[in-house]
Amino acid sequence: HRDLHTAYRRQRQMCIRDRFKKVYYGVQVSSVNSRLDANKFYEGLLVNYGTLLNRNNNSHKNLIKQENLGSLGTWYKLRIGPFDDRSEGKRLCSSMRDEGLEGCIVVELE
Repeated sequence: HRDLHTAYRRQRQMCIRDRFKKVYYGVQVSSVNSRLDANKFYEGLLVNYGTLLNRNNNSHKNLIKQENLGSLGTWYKLRIGPFDDRSEGKRLCSSMRDEGLEGCIVVELE
């Protein structure tokens, strides 16, 4: 009975900790099949959207997420961030679209 109570208390503490874990967001601007292409895309964004993106801004980092898609191979999702809240990411995404970027979405960073 005591072990069950201890396990329950430990699980409850983990749930509370997860609930207060900081969540960050990124703006996904591309998904390509090589890390090199993802890096080139990022460098191109800095040139083409220089009024919106700044390499020295801590929220404009090149965040590449590698994902294995099975038979489709490995893909590299280029995300710019991290942002403290979703609205900051939405603003950047919207501004980049207004300047001609074909597409972007705001995602929760893992």
